[in-house]
Amino acid sequence: MSDKNANVSEMFQQAKEMLEGKANAASEGMKNMASPESKEKMKTKGQDMEKKAQDSYNKLRGAGKQEQTKERQDKDELMDH
Repeated sequence: MSDKNANVSEMFQQAKEMLEGKANAASEGMKNMASPESKEKMKTKGQDMEKKAQDSYNKLRGAGKQEQTKERQDKDELMDH
């Protein structure tokens, strides 16, 4: 019985140490995120993503307009004949 308790106690201690380690790693990560270099990197990354999204949107929008223009031309040709 005491052997079982010792195992449980040891497992509990290991779990506690793991959680403390994760908490320390997380707080270290938060400190790193707060660094000016990291903030600038995140800002740049965000701007890049925003630009890519805008480019994609413009391409899709342009493709849609071209299609509409082509449809109008087709309709105009049909009306002319």
